Amino acid sequence: PAVGGSPLRTLRVLRRDGGRHPSPNAGRCEASAAGALGVRLGGTNTYGEVVEHRPVMGSGRAPRVADIRRASVLSAAVGLVSVAASVTVSVAASAAGSKAGSKAGSAAGPKAGSTAGSKAAAARLASAVGSRRR
Repeated sequence: PAVGGSPLRTLRVLRRDGGRHPSPNAGRCEASAAGALGVRLGGTNTYGEVVEHRPVMGSGRAPRVADIRRASVLSAAVGLVSVAASVTVSVAASAAGSKAGSKAGSAAGPKAGSTAGSKAAAARLASAVGSRRR
């Protein structure tokens, strides 16, 4: 809706075309953008003197110059929604951690977000990563 596209079409193109790109992450982003903008992305692209043949994503028309602005608006909207979601999850997790800590008393360990809690989390992560490398 932010760029006049159809959420249903966006999801359809994402599901159909998202896995076609050589990069699993970029493919999903490009397919979603193609669906939201109602354009076709991919195909034969030239980067300087390098020609690459990529799968086509989306089934709309070829992009036009005006679509660059729409793509910028889409990118900004996705960024804002991502930040809002991150803040919401962070606040909810912090509130849940505060409630759990106050119910359990001192046995709960370091508070979420505290330096001791962060160091403990970092140590657990380092230990888990280290054990996978062995």
